[in-house]
Amino acid sequence: MEGQVSEHLVKLIDLLTPVLAKASAEQVPRITSLLAASISAIKCKDYLYIADMFGYEIAPPLLNMKHGAV
Repeated sequence: MEGQVSEHLVKLIDLLTPVLAKASAEQVPRITSLLAASISAIKCKDYLYIADMFGYEIAPPLLNMKHGAV
């Protein structure tokens, strides 16, 4: 399972690269630190924490960027 999660996370980071290019200077460090924390959580096999982090901490700023609130 860890390999699959890591593979999907790498794909997600690849997809986020162009999105982060549009982010504000305040958003980029916050989102990248959350992505780094998610990688650490994968190493600890804390998949529930990762799901919560993506749902409550990473998704909202990404959705704000999508809707032009950058």
